[in-house]
Amino acid sequence: EMNALSGPISTSINNPTNLRVLYLNSNNFSSGIPPALCELKNLIWLYLHDNFFTGELPSDVGNLVAVDKMDFSVNQLSGELP
Repeated sequence: EMNALSGPISTSINNPTNLRVLYLNSNNFSSGIPPALCELKNLIWLYLHDNFFTGELPSDVGNLVAVDKMDFSVNQLSGELP
């Protein structure tokens, strides 16, 4: 959160398979949200708001069934939440 990180999120984001909370909000990430992010099956909180993400929200975001809280606001994303 607010670490001045920039560029795209790495496609290897799904490596920590037991990750439960991911705060990447208020940075300068760009491009799209990688579909690999939707492979984090144990994730319960996902905060990606206040970045520069663009494009379609990955349709696989609906596979994150354990997620209790998520926020994609203040980006340039399109599409619907499943």
